[in-house]
Amino acid sequence: MAQGSLIKVDEFTVSSGAASVIIGGGTGGSSSNNYQMSSTYDVYALHVNGLATDTDDVNVYARFVSGNGTVLSASSYAYGMYALKTYSAFEEASQTGQSAFRMNIQQIGTTEDEDYHGIHYIHDAGNTSNYTFMTIETVNVDDSQYLHGNIGGGGYAVDTGVTGIQFYLSSGNINGGTFSLYGLKK
Repeated sequence: MAQGSLIKVDEFTVSSGAASVIIGGGTGGSSSNNYQMSSTYDVYALHVNGLATDTDDVNVYARFVSGNGTVLSASSYAYGMYALKTYSAFEEASQTGQSAFRMNIQQIGTTEDEDYHGIHYIHDAGNTSNYTFMTIETVNVDDSQYLHGNIGGGGYAVDTGVTGIQFYLSSGNINGGTFSLYGLKK
């Protein structure tokens, strides 16, 4: 990518327990930027660095947001992914008709370095005539200090404009992490 191809449009750092984080989403977002994803960019890149939890053995979930923070929770999400493990056979997961994307196969927890890091590309967020899709690329360390990564993607099967994305956990709070949203220059 040419220099300057990524334009930072929103960022939020969690410093204490949060039930969820919304990046983008206008005035409903977690940051004070009030940024809304739109057709300004065909593709957005979301970098999640060091998402930490206060609860052991949890899954990370994400769902899209419309308008100023309205969470799109209809059972219209589908995803598929592989967990690439350094210590055992690869594992796969896929679902349709879900109320959110599952972002990891191997759970994260409270042990030091047992957190979530990912790069996610969101396509067609501002297009009300197409579904919105996301790719998932993550790397994590589990409580045994084994390395594993997840690769995959999914879509939201409703023609609606998406303005942001919400991250939350299967239980507990997000205790740390930086969420950075970039628009990919056309």
